[in-house]
Amino acid sequence: MIESITHESFESILGDSVAVRLEDIDFQAVVKSVNLLRESPGQGRQPFSVVLQSQDTENHGQRTYRLSHPDLGDLELFLVPVGGDEEGIRYEIIFN
Repeated sequence: MIESITHESFESILGDSVAVRLEDIDFQAVVKSVNLLRESPGQGRQPFSVVLQSQDTENHGQRTYRLSHPDLGDLELFLVPVGGDEEGIRYEIIFN
C-alpha cells in the first residue's frame, strides 16, 4: 500500500485534517504542504515530503504513527517533529 502513495495522493488532501495515533497518543494534524525532492536515478517514484501541522502543542517525538484519512486509508508512517509554535507542532514525512 505505501508504495502506491505519491505526492499527488497528499496534494489531493492539502488542507485536510488527518488523525494521528499511537497507543495512547491521539491528535489531529492538517496537511500543510507537499514538497518534491530531488530525484535520483533508479528510484521508483518521485521523492517528496509532507508537512503536517498538529493542533496539539505537545511534541510527541519522532516515531512511527498511524495516520488515517478517508481518501488514504490507514498508513503507518514515520513522523519527525520539525518545529512548532503556539498553533502546534509541525511534523515532516519523507517518501523516497
